[in-house]
Amino acid sequence: MKDRHKRNRIAAGVLAALLLLNTSVEPVLAQETEEVKTEALTVVEKEVSLFEQGEIPDADDEKKTEINGTDYSGAAEAIREDLTQMKPQTDLSAYDLTADESADIYQSVVNDNSGLFYVTEKLLVSCQEDGTAVSVAYTYTADTAQIAEQKAAYDQALNQIVAQVDPGWTDVQKALFVNDYLVTTATYDHTLTYHDAYSLLVNKTGVCEAYALAYQAVMEALGIPVLMLPAESWIMHGMRSM
Repeated sequence: MKDRHKRNRIAAGVLAALLLLNTSVEPVLAQETEEVKTEALTVVEKEVSLFEQGEIPDADDEKKTEINGTDYSGAAEAIREDLTQMKPQTDLSAYDLTADESADIYQSVVNDNSGLFYVTEKLLVSCQEDGTAVSVAYTYTADTAQIAEQKAAYDQALNQIVAQVDPGWTDVQKALFVNDYLVTTATYDHTLTYHDAYSLLVNKTGVCEAYALAYQAVMEALGIPVLMLPAESWIMHGMRSM
């Protein structure tokens, strides 16, 4: 009888060991046989023409959010919002864009928003094998903390000008006031270094692009839309038109 109980205990112990062995081995085998499918992405370096960098793009590239009859305003808004929040990249997978189209839209967004003075002309577009853009990554002129300080100074300078505009004035009167204010409170940068609205509004100096971008910022803060008009001559500068 004792031998029989002993044999039963041994058999039970072997069975328990086999069960433990099975439960610990199966997940490992599952991990080893599981297939992980990932698609390789190609990173394309792009460089665009920005007014704030002293570059004058072709007139046809200005405010380009429609390409080959397709409206990409959704992609443009996504890029603008992420740049405003200083995010490192934007997801473009929903818009069916190429790398060139992504760069065109980025250029248009930055050139049409004077407050994006802290971005650069260089970007990286990650694309699938068929050339479809998945995301676009940005480079900034400073770190997040420094840009936040610059944006605060920029907003303060902008609001100081807006506060001096009489709401009862006509649009023409407002336009003349803003023009006169900028040309009398800032000095032309004869070193030809500063092309952005921040330099003109905060540091009170800049070249013609800086004046034009600062003018755009103030007028749009007043609810009056303006348009950049690149000079079609050897002068190569930008002006703003209501």
